[in-house]
Amino acid sequence: MADYTKKGLFYLIVGLSLVIISDLISMFYYRKIQTTIIPFFSFWIFILIIIGLIYMLLGRKEFSERHQKFIVIAFMLYILTIILTIIIYAIFVSISSLNLDIIRSLIYISPILAVLTGIFYLFLLFELEDKIGKIVLYIAFISSIVISIYIAISSNSAFDKLLSLEYTVDNFISEINFIGGLGIISNALYIIALLNPYYRLSTN
Repeated sequence: MADYTKKGLFYLIVGLSLVIISDLISMFYYRKIQTTIIPFFSFWIFILIIIGLIYMLLGRKEFSERHQKFIVIAFMLYILTIILTIIIYAIFVSISSLNLDIIRSLIYISPILAVLTGIFYLFLLFELEDKIGKIVLYIAFISSIVISIYIAISSNSAFDKLLSLEYTVDNFISEINFIGGLGIISNALYIIALLNPYYRLSTN
């Protein structure tokens, strides 16, 4: 079962690596290929992370009872985060047909998603980490919240430019994607936090 956990960590590492690649594409190539490439990445990110979580669920009994409970909570948090993300994305896609005041309020959901994602990783990895791993996990969590707050503030500024007609909708979405790419920093830290127990399980 420990092997299940190691496989789960591997799939999560690959999935999160694709998130970073997807973010880079959104930041720099939005106008050219995002509409065709990003949905492809999003699909495989979801599949890889779900597979990883299933393996983690299957392997949880090899570890403490606390870890077993944490993994179940992490799985539920991931599903909740995905549902919220889909709702927000759907609203942004149909932005031109909605009251734009709704979009302004949705911008500030970014820190909430960051907190949910951070808590997800805390529950998922906490019992598997050594002292250094826990420190990396905490830094990743804190940085994700700080970055998401900055993203929300910057996105609100872009929204004001949209309302003043300084930006078109396409300009607005493009800038939102670029600003959102800053999440690469915290995602890279989460990958390091995943690699720590993966390496220890691989060498034991």
